Amino acid sequence: MTGLDKPLFRIAGNEVETLIPDPAQKIWFMHIPKTAGSSFNAFLRRCYPQAVYAPHLERVPKEIRESVTDTKSCISGHLPWYEIKTLVE
Repeated sequence: MTGLDKPLFRIAGNEVETLIPDPAQKIWFMHIPKTAGSSFNAFLRRCYPQAVYAPHLERVPKEIRESVTDTKSCISGHLPWYEIKTLVE
């Protein structure tokens, strides 16, 4: 036993301050399978309006990904780093 069998602090999800997006700041989330990415995407959907949030970029045809990344400020997807890198350069 480590002595930490009880939480040090408990907070309800609705008590967490909502992220206030800065439209000038781009956010890229590299969704790695089995790392709570779906929960993080759900959080982003609550914080960003649909007009600026693009989840699952891997589902967008490669030919139009660049135009999507130019118009959205919050982007998420199961893309390897080398593909993300080409879109942000």
